[in-house]
Amino acid sequence: MEDDHQKNGNERKPAGQLKLSNALWPWAISGYAIYQLVSPGHLSMSLIVWNCLILVAGLLMALAVVAGKAMAGPEGAAKGIDNVYRDMYADVKHARRRVDETTIKAYRLDLGFYQRSTEALEELRFKRVADFVDVHLEESVKWSRAVIRCFLSIDGTAMAGVYDIHFYSWQRVMQWVGLLARDLRTVEFESELSDGSFVSTSNATGAEKASEFPGISRQFLSKNSTPAELYAAHCAHLQRVLSEKPGILPYSFKSFDELCAAQDRQNQLKSRHRNSLAFDPAADIARINGKPLTPDQQAMAEEAAEIHARRIREEARQKK
Repeated sequence: MEDDHQKNGNERKPAGQLKLSNALWPWAISGYAIYQLVSPGHLSMSLIVWNCLILVAGLLMALAVVAGKAMAGPEGAAKGIDNVYRDMYADVKHARRRVDETTIKAYRLDLGFYQRSTEALEELRFKRVADFVDVHLEESVKWSRAVIRCFLSIDGTAMAGVYDIHFYSWQRVMQWVGLLARDLRTVEFESELSDGSFVSTSNATGAEKASEFPGISRQFLSKNSTPAELYAAHCAHLQRVLSEKPGILPYSFKSFDELCAAQDRQNQLKSRHRNSLAFDPAADIARINGKPLTPDQQAMAEEAAEIHARRIREEARQKK
């Protein structure tokens, strides 16, 4: 069956000339991304980056159409989607650079949001640990800047993250005209359990559109939820998960290095799932869309799933 699948893939002929159906693809891709970015809800950083990259890909393809170049149609669009998934969920350690409030100001982030959130978390007896920049993400997405302020609960079993995001270049213009959300401020709580799983609670409500990650129990409250409301919900969420796992306990962390190591383990869970045959890009695209896909979108989603499966099989063969 695998040979037949490869044969079918090899028999596909690249687009040799510009066709109307191919010319419409970049606009379909761009429209899909814009719809996700302006839909109600608060997207997580990964979903914002994912949709912005899809939008950029669509615009670049549109420029190619204007230049009179042939487009690859759904196959080319699906390949671009698979590339985004691959890059976003690369199984690598993220380098982190510790910074201070001068970087928050230099990045034009909402310093008041960081200060108010810090006061609220300190009232909940959280300890401020560090401000840092995710170097891997900053180098991958050069048109955005973010600083994460991390905290630990008094017993070390809950990690808290507070961050804002500032866009540059044409993405900033898109915010001004309302095509991108302007309020990207987020507060989230996470706990790692002794069985290697995670419990997460945040106000990034748009992130629930993405498919689940095995081993990560997610809960989302409204964007306007206070840190106190989010933490209370997280504690209840954690207790519900623990009640279903007799003998399992949350890990307790004491330092920035331990917190970063936990984040790397969570990233590895996400990466391994997204880079496996268990992940279905077509189902993920349909879930994020939030409504039935059009025939063109369905064709693109199915093509993305096929490309993903071929890539995973090829990577598995290379590792042997």
